[in-house]
Formats: sequence, structure tokens, C-alpha cells
Amino acid sequence: MMVFSVRNHRLFQADRQVDYRLTPNRTRRFTLKPEGIVVHDTAGRLDGESSVRWFLNPAAKASAHLVIDHDGGVVQMAPFNAKTWHAGRSTLNGRDGVNNFAIGIEIVNPGRLEPLGNGRYRAWFGEVYDDREYTIIEKSTPKHDFGGWMDYSSAQLAAVEAVCACLFAKYDLRWLWPHWKVSPGRKVDTNPLFPLFHLQAKLTGRESDDGNDGIMLANTNQRRWPSYHDNVIQVLPKGAAVEVLRSGWYRNGDEHARWFLVSSGGHEGWVHGSLIEV
Repeated sequence: MMVFSVRNHRLFQADRQVDYRLTPNRTRRFTLKPEGIVVHDTAGRLDGESSVRWFLNPAAKASAHLVIDHDGGVVQMAPFNAKTWHAGRSTLNGRDGVNNFAIGIEIVNPGRLEPLGNGRYRAWFGEVYDDREYTIIEKSTPKHDFGGWMDYSSAQLAAVEAVCACLFAKYDLRWLWPHWKVSPGRKVDTNPLFPLFHLQAKLTGRESDDGNDGIMLANTNQRRWPSYHDNVIQVLPKGAAVEVLRSGWYRNGDEHARWFLVSSGGHEGWVHGSLIEV
């Protein structure tokens, strides 16, 4: 089990400070009082050192507080009370400039991969990956273009969860979002395989790891309770965005399926789990 702590805005693991390399790409004379975390993909090679070197380069004009490698190793690049340049042009709940109130964490991942056929995928920087060596899934979501997406390693996700839990406790943080949330239409990281809602549930103490939004995959009957009886409230059109309130498993005849309670157009009702993407 990974155990992290923070002392004087530096990260420690098992009483030893993690690798610390101060980036020049930060705002001096600005004291960050973080309210949440923005997670990113490096969109680079699986060698995390290359991303660290880039963030140390003044020409990058970009940085983050942490880089979490594919093997779960962590490098800190600025104290947590320093403003780093990770989110760029961004907004959250009507507030621009998310760098001003968020910690940035970069997760080593190549980003969207171009399918080449025969289980081979090419990254934007030319590297080719084989799905016999890595877990790569072709997927498209309303927030992501179609492509091949490499899954995160178990060691990496364990480190992300442990680090974020430590930061939530230390700084009384309230939220965690990916880059695509704060820079919609401009960024697509983290990739669609990132367990966003599970992590949010862990950090905020929700009983369910359901997300707070969903997209209907087909024209769907929204029902007063999770069954096929004559209880239709309204028809939700394909592509409609809905708010997910909770979910559960219910039996209807021989079928045992997951249903979601969603809100749309002022109505709350149930939809079958096969017809929604959360």
C-alpha cells in the first residue's frame, strides 16, 4: 500500500521525499491556495523522464506539480503552493484561469493512438505500440475523438489514487477533474479509459462511483421505476445529455440489469444501463 504525506508543500512517500526537480515554468510571487486537482495525460513516450525534461525546459512554457510514471514513480516539479502552468486556457464553474486554484498532475500516457491494423497503433510522435504488449482499446466518447487508447497501469493508478487522497486531506480539496472538463473542445485528456468517476467517488466519499453526467446512446424511454411496465415519463432522444443521480441492479423476468436514475428536462426517472454512457 502506498502511503504519502506532505511537509512544507513537498510530497513524501514512506518518510522519504519523492524525486524533486523544480521547474522554471511556474509563476513567482503567487501563492497558490488549491481547491482541487486537474489530471492530465502527458501525451508523450512511456518513458516519464522525457516529460520531466520537457517541463524543465523554459521553452516548454508548461509544467505541473507532479508527474506520475507508468510504473507508479512520482516526480514533483513544484511545491503545492506554487502556481504551475498545466491547464492553459481553462474555466470551471464560471471561473477562468484554473491554474490559479488547482494542483496539476500529469500521468504518463501517449494519448490518442492511430489504429494501423493487426493490433498496432501509432502515437502522434511516431512510436508504434502493439496490443499484445499493452492494453489498447478503440473507443469514442462525446468528449474524445475516435482512436486507440492505452490503459493506465495498475501501479500508476494506485499511485494516482494514493497521492490524490493525501492532497485532498492535506489541503481540504473539494474536486478532481480531467483537462477535458476545464478546457472543453480544446483538450481530450485524460483518455476515456481513466477511471474518473471511481476516483472521484473515492476522494469525495460518495457511496457510488457513478458519474454526474451521461449521454443517451439511443432514443430511450425514461421510466418512473426500473421496469418495462407501462410507466414511461418521456422519451429521451439519442445524444441527449442527462444528469446521473444513482444506479442499481434490478431484475425484470429473466433479466438482471443495471438501471440508472437520471434527471432531464425537470423529470427524474430510470433508463436501462445498456442505453446510456456515463
